[in-house]
Amino acid sequence: MASADIVQYYDYLQLPINATLEELDTRYLDLILDLTSKHALVYATEEEVQEQLQYLDEAYAALLPIVPLGEDDIELVKEPLTMKEVQTARDRMEIPRTTIADHWHPPLPEISPSPTPSSSDSDYETDETVTEPGFEVEETEGNIFEVPDRAVIVHSVNCQGVWGIGVAAALKKAFPQAYSIYRAHCKRAEKPLDLIGTCLLIPPQRQDYAHKKEKIKDGDGPKASFPPESIVFDKRRWIACLFTSIGYGKLNMATNNPGKGSREGILINTRYALEELRTQLEIFGPSNFDERTSWRTDDDKPGEIWSVKFNSGAFGVPWEETREILEQEFAGFERPWTVVEKTIQADAQPEKVGKGGSLESSEGSAHVRLRLTLGKKSTSA
Repeated sequence: MASADIVQYYDYLQLPINATLEELDTRYLDLILDLTSKHALVYATEEEVQEQLQYLDEAYAALLPIVPLGEDDIELVKEPLTMKEVQTARDRMEIPRTTIADHWHPPLPEISPSPTPSSSDSDYETDETVTEPGFEVEETEGNIFEVPDRAVIVHSVNCQGVWGIGVAAALKKAFPQAYSIYRAHCKRAEKPLDLIGTCLLIPPQRQDYAHKKEKIKDGDGPKASFPPESIVFDKRRWIACLFTSIGYGKLNMATNNPGKGSREGILINTRYALEELRTQLEIFGPSNFDERTSWRTDDDKPGEIWSVKFNSGAFGVPWEETREILEQEFAGFERPWTVVEKTIQADAQPEKVGKGGSLESSEGSAHVRLRLTLGKKSTSA
């Protein structure tokens, strides 16, 4: 084999000419894991990934007979390996492939029957059998902010910590504490790629559903306390954030925003994020669907699942394709999923770009500046 080809293989593997067998094996395994991870298909097609794997095998087979042995290497490489032997070795090392075509589906959980009403519920008929409603996707017109108490509001988000337009901006205004948790979650990540394909399930935050009546005070003066009856409680909402795109809007590397992901990549990430959401919901155990007694036992559990047609707004993915994945990932789930058409409250406005190009909130004169500096109006999920 020509020496130029050998040098090219070393360059491809990013190894020095005097690399040892241990270094070659370690680098080969790292590249295999990268190319067979779920993130590879976000940036390359299946065919491109297969070409890279084939070239990687070729480089490994060519360098294996000529690399020097390290101090811990006791077995000598006497002759070149065949491609079949290399492929067999790689199959033993790489993690299972997980693509849309061969994605693993967890076994459906066993759902225990609803608990029997207690003696305190003796006024009700006890011989009725309450069954789980089962999973189905129901589309209806309505307002996503008028869902029942303890409902889970599901929407797709970017990994940049920005809720800037559409339902995301409305959620930010309605649930500022939930937004703070989402933003802190994004900041804690070492890199945005660590979040893609995951789900953040945010429990109801007291600051978002407990409000004070300013006119009812116990005492006089600026330090007057608020009696318990002055606290008004709204419905509690869980917020499920599906990380389906690393960025949002158009590419702007000045702010490290790669722009919204490709349609194929968003769908792949949606599948992973929905799978994680289902796992998190099942951790709470089956819900009590007896409307007469559920408030006694399920007070801290997430309830009904509601969403908009996520991915179809700023991310531009046809809803039918997202719905197909949703129906596959939640098949056999214990409760239905309701999708509403009209999602934005009348007073919810998108964030505006203020002076100097910084992204600001449109709420009154107290502007909250984010770390992003954009030249145009930004968009997010």
